[in-house]
Amino acid sequence: MKKISIIYCILSFFASSLAYSHSGKFVIQDSDVMEIPDSVISQLDTHELWIARNEIYARKGRKFSNDFLNSYFNNCDWYIPKISSENFYDSMLSDVERKNVENLYAEESRRKNQEKFPIKCEYNKEYYFDLDGDKKDDKLLLSYTEFDVKLSINDKFFILEGFESLNKTQFYITDIARTKPGLEIAILDFGPSSDYITHFYVYSEDVYCIGHIGGGQDFPFKQYMQRDGFDQDGMVKCVFRADVIETSYAYAYWIYDYEKKELRKRQDSMYLLTSIRSKELKESIYIYEKKELSSKKERLAPQTIYFLETDSDEWLKLKCQDNTMGYVHKTNGKLDGSDSFPPEIIEYLFICD
Repeated sequence: MKKISIIYCILSFFASSLAYSHSGKFVIQDSDVMEIPDSVISQLDTHELWIARNEIYARKGRKFSNDFLNSYFNNCDWYIPKISSENFYDSMLSDVERKNVENLYAEESRRKNQEKFPIKCEYNKEYYFDLDGDKKDDKLLLSYTEFDVKLSINDKFFILEGFESLNKTQFYITDIARTKPGLEIAILDFGPSSDYITHFYVYSEDVYCIGHIGGGQDFPFKQYMQRDGFDQDGMVKCVFRADVIETSYAYAYWIYDYEKKELRKRQDSMYLLTSIRSKELKESIYIYEKKELSSKKERLAPQTIYFLETDSDEWLKLKCQDNTMGYVHKTNGKLDGSDSFPPEIIEYLFICD
């Protein structure tokens, strides 16, 4: 019976680790009371390792200055922030929790030391990478004119166009799909009105643009997460502009379809907002229990609210000052339950062109 219990616990750990989402589930359900087996830790990707380690602190009510962690844990209904990071000490953790933090961090560090990509490169300088996955290095040289990039691979030239305002300080070599052969060339662009863009290219006899992703100001997308946007194999994590009732930015994943040579944004039902700022609701509106017009709704009295997630279309998930959560819906530019436009009934909205 003891052996069965141990196996059950390991399976329980494993199942919970794969099921985490913005819905508030734990990456590791019992990391506060049981030591996480090495077999479970090895199954987590580097992003999950990071979340799993920090959720141990979050259970204790530790606040986070990191934008992503702050947004992520504020979306968890079990999270009650009450201790600033400066006033939180590891002595507040149990022996089991400290051991789990230590083991998770050790695995993060081990993987980080093994990582090679992304590699920062300079223009007008030769490099040698196996770009097409044939196990032979290709000679690579990038130069630029005012409006385009001249790419030379094995002395074969390609002209890359369509840049708004090329970032001439560096480009990168990335490895989005680590289990697949070949690499990508990531070219940074300041974009229109400083709406940063990163353009990705692959080489296989010819050069193909596989996609464009926003948020390339601090490549590889660390300005919001303080984490590498390539934490998960086969995907890139970055931000996009998501206007619903205010100008905001949200996290999203771009999935690399290796066979089609295409990076496409994963269509999620809701996207985590990059920053959680308080708003003051001055007029009553409807708040829905679920993201469905047919779900239970009630009047939300004027109070402090926080926007957490958006579908980038007509729904926003919010948290109220008493820590309850729900959804508000926009119809014809107005929130359900009000005849006023959002800037008239909500203070501290951020709106820009």
